[in-house]
Amino acid sequence: GEPTLNKKQFIDVLNRCVVEHPESNISVLTNAKTFSDLKFTCDVAGVSTANVIFCVSLHSDIDTIHDDLVGVTGSYDETQEGIYNLARHGLPIEIRHVISKANYSRLPEFSEHMYRYFPFCQHYAFMGLEVCGLAEKNFSDIYIDSHEYSEELRRAVLLLSRRGLHPSVYNVPLCSCHPEIHSFARRSISAWKNSFEESCAACSKSEDCCGFFATSTKKIAHTPNPFID
Repeated sequence: GEPTLNKKQFIDVLNRCVVEHPESNISVLTNAKTFSDLKFTCDVAGVSTANVIFCVSLHSDIDTIHDDLVGVTGSYDETQEGIYNLARHGLPIEIRHVISKANYSRLPEFSEHMYRYFPFCQHYAFMGLEVCGLAEKNFSDIYIDSHEYSEELRRAVLLLSRRGLHPSVYNVPLCSCHPEIHSFARRSISAWKNSFEESCAACSKSEDCCGFFATSTKKIAHTPNPFID
């Protein structure tokens, strides 16, 4: 769930984290809507440190697509305002873009939007979909196999990189990534929910690949592109 809904408790917990674990890197996964409150953002900045990064989910460069995916009208505007408020206070920001059937065709346009309107973020993560919870409930509307958007993803990643920004690819197997963006792909899936298919054992890149989500509640027939052996 959204960790900032109880504003006071969130600040208390964050403060305890940075005081008791000053060397730890802390990622706050948020939709950033609460940060549209400038005073709250200011209060968070008062306890945050450079080791804390705010990982903001942004599902499209089009407000209606984003709002449809999260199910709440007006969410895009609040999230955008939250991102700008975080930036105003110098807080590190990562944009997380989960790829789905609803937004994959606009991946290059999304990157262009990031470059023009959010170039101050430290990192931009393009993320494959974990099929569980609401993603399972709406499977037919949002799921798309990663091999189907390989070209759009290639263009999106290279657009940001060539302009001096810092993209990564999470949760997408290397066999679905064009070779030009292999260096941006990360072993991103936590070990406890990471799995591989039997055919992966013979792959020359399996040790560098993120594999698949063991937690996906639907068995997905993955069809890789023939980019690697």
